[in-house]
Amino acid sequence: MPPKIAGGFTLLELLVVLTIAALSIGFALPSAVRWIAAVQERGWRDDLRVTLQGLPVRAFQRGEALELDESALRQLQPDLPADIELTLDRPLRYSAVGVASGGSLSFRGKGSSRAERWRIEPVSGRVLP
Repeated sequence: MPPKIAGGFTLLELLVVLTIAALSIGFALPSAVRWIAAVQERGWRDDLRVTLQGLPVRAFQRGEALELDESALRQLQPDLPADIELTLDRPLRYSAVGVASGGSLSFRGKGSSRAERWRIEPVSGRVLP
């Protein structure tokens, strides 16, 4: 009866498999990181838009006028990344009955040359890209 040979992988086979796995992860990781960053950016943009569109209702419910500058807007939106530069052409004003004065909001990340501008419609306070 021939002796039984123990089954298993050689060290070379294990190293080849680990190398292939590491290369696969190395190729997939950068795109996964970019995808996560894009999802996070979409999240805070959507939250900012919802906050802006809800300001007329907030003023109406409280029965008092609202006036917001960049720092007040940042306080309303705590999850806004710190490296985002917000610029208002004038403070956002909402009357006690929820009527917006209109204006525009520009924002961009530090180091980014591309700024995005949203327009806030007078009266309705609707946010347009």
